[in-house]
Amino acid sequence: MSGKSNRNMSKNLMLIAVVAMFISGCAKVAPPAIGFIYMDVTVPVMMTKKDLGKKVGIGEMVSYAGLVSLGDASIETIAKEAGITQISHVDFHNQTYLSLYAKGTVYVYGW
Repeated sequence: MSGKSNRNMSKNLMLIAVVAMFISGCAKVAPPAIGFIYMDVTVPVMMTKKDLGKKVGIGEMVSYAGLVSLGDASIETIAKEAGITQISHVDFHNQTYLSLYAKGTVYVYGW
């Protein structure tokens, strides 16, 4: 192959790799369901045999195009900040826009 043909093939492979990265839905926050254009779902994560708790603590995390992710949505941190000592259940809410921005919210319920 000529040098020009190799350069064109390299450019095409690079373009395919970049497009594949964006199509794969880079901005994700542990989704149970996939919505490439838009997603807005809430699902249970954990439940105990106890009655539903009266207190709720909230933690958030965000992802920008799968390149940067920020936030602390750990159950321990959320429960501590909300003054919850006994956890009854945990829910997870996920919003994703065009797979470029994703926001995950963890709700910890208890007493």
